[in-house]
Amino acid sequence: PAKTATKVPYLALPAQRTLFGAASEGISQRDRVMIGCGMGAGLRVGELLALEPGDVRIDGADPHLLVQYGGAGRAPTKSRRARRVGLFEPGLGFWRIWMAGFYQPGVQLVFEGPRGGYQKSWPESFPGWAASLGLPALSSHIMRHTYAVALLSGTWGYEPRSLDFVSQQLGHGDRETTDRYYGSFEAGVWRREVQRMTGQTTPDSRGPVTAAELLMTS
Repeated sequence: PAKTATKVPYLALPAQRTLFGAASEGISQRDRVMIGCGMGAGLRVGELLALEPGDVRIDGADPHLLVQYGGAGRAPTKSRRARRVGLFEPGLGFWRIWMAGFYQPGVQLVFEGPRGGYQKSWPESFPGWAASLGLPALSSHIMRHTYAVALLSGTWGYEPRSLDFVSQQLGHGDRETTDRYYGSFEAGVWRREVQRMTGQTTPDSRGPVTAAELLMTS
């Protein structure tokens, strides 16, 4: 039987500002920047925690991540393929903040735990952070869902991206998976485009949302 659309929990921009803002209670800046790194690249939490220093390439003209592993012990990604994830604000800003202020040179993993090694228990913190956002529930997968919805809807100030672009960035094994989760958001993009073309709404002239803005450090 055909697979039905999947309900997708995500953080709209006001909720993102609450999560990352300096006034966010119960979430350290370290954790907020770490969440921003995952959300800003659309990574599964296992992929985020398994990244190694050589996989982070943010200093050149083509900033990106090389996602090779999906979990502890260099476990394979869900698709069993490595992928390249292009970086831009706010994700790029979060990655630069992390590498400059939180990353410890010489360690094996970019996000080494306090006692070294893979931070297996980090995702368990998300349900406890839900109260800071006024949400009934929160899981680490909200980073990935928020990224996809933000790109498809133009939340971060860019022109809305296509499902094909989002699918490639997320590393889905096939486009049908992307369509099942996020197809309804792409449909919303087209409705808004028609409204713009018919003069019912006007384009947003603001620049892209940055990590510094979300963290309220600028």
